[in-house]
Amino acid sequence: MRKTFEFENPYYTIEVPATIVFCIVVLVWCGYQAIWGNYFAPVILAIFAIAAFYQLWNLVISHAYPRYVHLDGESITFELWGRQDRYDYATVESFLVRSNAQNGKMFIRAGQTSLTRGRYWISTKKYTDGKELFDEIDAIEMAVHPDMLKARSRRENGTYMERSDEIKAQREERKQPTKKKGARTRNAALGTKAQKKEKE
Repeated sequence: MRKTFEFENPYYTIEVPATIVFCIVVLVWCGYQAIWGNYFAPVILAIFAIAAFYQLWNLVISHAYPRYVHLDGESITFELWGRQDRYDYATVESFLVRSNAQNGKMFIRAGQTSLTRGRYWISTKKYTDGKELFDEIDAIEMAVHPDMLKARSRRENGTYMERSDEIKAQREERKQPTKKKGARTRNAALGTKAQKKEKE
């Protein structure tokens, strides 16, 4: 069953649409000052402009601050402006998270990251059912990277999550059919060669 976690208002409005407007204003202001202004050094204007452009890129191009996060038990999907970036638990090769359990903030790098996809900033406490969302994202990382220091530490402390084991089992089940299929293909090829030799 699919569950959707929503970036709640007024946080979403302030941190996404309002921030976009603010960044555009800063870029226009920097351009105006660069051409007609006499009060700011070019270096200061460049710093302001680069910071505004970087944040604008994350919001509009990279979709790094998703409005919705969808979980269906087999995948996680980040959605903003109608674009959905889906990552299947069983096949995603990389899912790294920097998180702070106290404030619920997470920086996620999923799949093959690029300038336009794969990096997400999520403050789970500002989402509906944020604790559940935080735990699921944490479990995905533990399952995809079971040998990382964080996962080993949790296993040693007896706090390794059951949900992470479930996701890990899904990944193993997905890989098994491929191996079996490959084995059947090799066996069939060997059988064909043996039959040809017998005929000869």
